[in-house]
Amino acid sequence: MGALGRSGVVLLTYVLAALELTCLFMQFSIMPYLSRRLGLDSVAFGYQQTVFGVLQLLGGPVFGRFADQHGARAAFTLSFLASSALYLLLAAACIPALPGVALLFASRLPGALMHTLPAAQMVIADLSTPEERPAALGRLGLCFGVGLIFGSLLGGTLSSSCGIQCPVIVAFVVTLLGALLSVTCIPASTKGASAHAQTTLPGEPCQGDPRPACLI
Repeated sequence: MGALGRSGVVLLTYVLAALELTCLFMQFSIMPYLSRRLGLDSVAFGYQQTVFGVLQLLGGPVFGRFADQHGARAAFTLSFLASSALYLLLAAACIPALPGVALLFASRLPGALMHTLPAAQMVIADLSTPEERPAALGRLGLCFGVGLIFGSLLGGTLSSSCGIQCPVIVAFVVTLLGALLSVTCIPASTKGASAHAQTTLPGEPCQGDPRPACLI
């Protein structure tokens, strides 16, 4: 597991998941106001939200396959870089001199690869024992709650005090930091690293047991 160790990687995974979800809900909190500023009506706003959901749905299996083939580090890094691209396009959409509506819809495209929570679930499942796994995965629900509360709060506070562009700029910086932490601290692969108790199949010799076979 490198310098952090198994427990350090698990803790960092929770932190990364909470950061990504916080940024996501910061974005959600300003989208209605940004859409209205760009002249979109309720129907167009619904379309761009639907595009984001459909891309998330279609990108999920692709991201899962990528994570299985390339490991936890690549999965986290890809998700955070996709998030950074989304927030960068949203920040550009806030600039009056640029085609805001086109950039707003273009910002939905990286959403297909924004799957930090499934990447976190993969790491937690790999690094926890069967006994620890339900509680360890349940803590990701706490990360979701933290993201929902603080993301909505920060999105509203920053947009009202510093302008509607501020939350997406902050989210862009935070997700770049998440990508950097992923590259430097998350193991390339967590497969086979869990502290599972070794199971013995029926008919195989038991470790430390002089009998020829286990009776299971």
